Formats: sequence, C-alpha cells, structure tokens
Amino acid sequence: MERRRQLGKSAPLLDALEPLPDHLLNVWGYFLALNAARGSNGFGPLPIPVSEILSTADFFCIDCEDALFFIQALDAVVMQHHAEEAKKKPSK
Repeated sequence: MERRRQLGKSAPLLDALEPLPDHLLNVWGYFLALNAARGSNGFGPLPIPVSEILSTADFFCIDCEDALFFIQALDAVVMQHHAEEAKKKPSK
C-alpha cells in the first residue's frame, strides 16, 4: 500500500482492508498456488477440488480442516466474482 501512495495511486477498497494475520499468510500463499492451477470447463473457472486442497495441506503439513475452511472461503469469493462478471457479458 505504501508503494501506491508513493506513486500517487489510489485503491480505496484495498486501502480499507486490514492486514492479514500472520497465521493466515501461508494459507493465502497456498490459495494463490491452487488458484493459479485451477481448471476450467470452457464456461469459466471450476472450483478448486477438495482433493487438491487436502493434498496441499498434507504436503505442507498444515491442519486439513483449517486449510479446507479458509481456502474454500477464498475460493467462494473468486467463484462469485467470476459469476458476476459473466452476468455482465452480453449474451450471444
């Protein structure tokens, strides 16, 4: 955020967010990795499979329940965003 201020750029929605608690920073990183590897079906992105979340949690030795809860919550926001964007596109 400081860099945007230095450049004179504004992002009110981002500036209003509270910083992520330290114990969730890793989960955010895992989500970003899973998000980048998500599949699609030609109509848009698919939700991150539970199997992928649990596999990632197991690989990084993090609590599976916490990982599933937080990553699915983040994924729901992304899926909602994509659904809203798809509604804005004109029908063919």
